Amino acid sequence: MNTIRLQILGVVLAFVSGCANDLPKISELGEFRILGIKMNNPEVAVGDPDVNVSVLLSDIEGAGARSVAYSVSACLDPGVSIGADANCDNNPTRVVVTSGTIAAGSFLAATNYTASLTNLFTVTVPGSSLITLDPLTGSTRTAQTLYNGVSYLLDLRFTPTGGATYAAIKRLIVSNKPVKNLNPTLNSIAQSGGVLSADIATGSRESYILSAQTGFQTLAETLSISWFVSSGKVKRSITSPDETNEFTADDSPPAVQTFIAVLRDLRGGIDWVVLNQ
Repeated sequence: MNTIRLQILGVVLAFVSGCANDLPKISELGEFRILGIKMNNPEVAVGDPDVNVSVLLSDIEGAGARSVAYSVSACLDPGVSIGADANCDNNPTRVVVTSGTIAAGSFLAATNYTASLTNLFTVTVPGSSLITLDPLTGSTRTAQTLYNGVSYLLDLRFTPTGGATYAAIKRLIVSNKPVKNLNPTLNSIAQSGGVLSADIATGSRESYILSAQTGFQTLAETLSISWFVSSGKVKRSITSPDETNEFTADDSPPAVQTFIAVLRDLRGGIDWVVLNQ
């Protein structure tokens, strides 16, 4: 089985490399998992302040006994959506953001070894020389491209002691839009009688404007919720916020069960709630 595993977060593609029969059900937690990456501002303009980045991690198999080394680099998106490798390796615009170690027995000793690291690191918004001019061609980007936004890629790597390296990417959008995308807000989740439900804040589903060849177009976000459980099973791994989900406990359930909902707007905005009960 391969030793590098990739999760692409905040976009429509997600996969784990390895043998097909080794792939876990995506909603069931166990091995080390990167469940979400959240920027306090998922869309910014050139000159905006640094962006704070939080990460939602789970390591039930590690049981809090192993440390996790991490490193972060950033680069202009090489074209992941059209087939380019989902990383900053060999990218001429690559910069090192940070690196460090999450100590064993720290946050990973939380209930079911699943928790959020708030403001794990910050990333500097790239300057106009990188955004306005395409460094690969030397030409000025079109007004349409600058309005809709240039993707700045964060490449995160996490390596639990003695384990594989887990990689994830997250896009920061740098645009000239007068109204920037905001994170949606997930107020709470609940589990009662095997029914999972979520409450999102009013205004979380935003409308937004894109520049097209025919003019400006007003679109509406599509929100989705990804569900995760520390034991038992959910009927659907992804639902809309307006739908409930079904949960089936194991025959011998643990004293405390962890339920996680990750709300995404499919434009890079994200929020999550961890419920232990």
